[in-house]
Amino acid sequence: MTLLQLRYFEAVCREGTVSRAAAVLHVAQPSLSVALKNLEEELGLSLFARRGRILEQTEAGCRLLPYARKVLADAERFCQEAAWQKEKISGRLRISYVDVVEDQVPGWIRKIQEKAGRGRILVDTQSAPTGEILKDLKEGRCDLGIVSEREEEGKLHFLLLEEMEYMAAVYERHPLAAKERILLEEIQEEPFVAYERSSTAGKLLDPILAELGFVPRIRYRASTEDAILAFVKEGFGVSVLACRSSRIPSGIRMLKLPQIETKRRFYLALPRRNGRQEDEKLGRVLEELRDS
Repeated sequence: MTLLQLRYFEAVCREGTVSRAAAVLHVAQPSLSVALKNLEEELGLSLFARRGRILEQTEAGCRLLPYARKVLADAERFCQEAAWQKEKISGRLRISYVDVVEDQVPGWIRKIQEKAGRGRILVDTQSAPTGEILKDLKEGRCDLGIVSEREEEGKLHFLLLEEMEYMAAVYERHPLAAKERILLEEIQEEPFVAYERSSTAGKLLDPILAELGFVPRIRYRASTEDAILAFVKEGFGVSVLACRSSRIPSGIRMLKLPQIETKRRFYLALPRRNGRQEDEKLGRVLEELRDS
């Protein structure tokens, strides 16, 4: 297995067809098709099912895609880190965030750069699970983190950024889609799309549902909000999650759940001390955020 094969796999998943992926990657379609076939043979799995010209991910493809994206992101970060080490750039800000707030990150970075002076700070970003972000912050591999869970303040300082309401996600043609709000009992017997057991979001939501006596009929699990919503959009089941409205794709209705009063909270996490050598302006920006 090679990074090139994973890059081709991710591109086809994103673009939906071999031809569009080949155009984006600037490679010949036959080369891309052969690489995907070799990857499937090596894994002993079918990653795609063809529907006309469209390639749809199989269940195996859906489950493997987040891991492929993480490997590709780590490889890119490796190359960036090597370049920065070579050039000895000091004005760098490393930000990690949970992917549900991804659409907010660019605007937030702009504000930081404006405080520090445009062009003086290189910003390196990546999405990651909360546990990984907290570990990176403590071990000096990250400067700022946006996480969905906090811990007792020791090495890290937490600032509440946002609260999101938990809602039910249903396919637009579902019988409940015409409603504005529902009770959990109304989806008790529906096939349910849940978070992966190891995900932070799932660990936060499961006790809330259990306390309300809601035991979902779980048929599918996914690691991210986007993946869960993709299952819902295809009519595989309903789900409960907290997600910004701008991330909800067409074809899905979000219904209020008045029984769930708890909100999902997101925090800015910062190291109390930064052992890395920082330029003067970057240091001032971090101090402002720590003290706010």
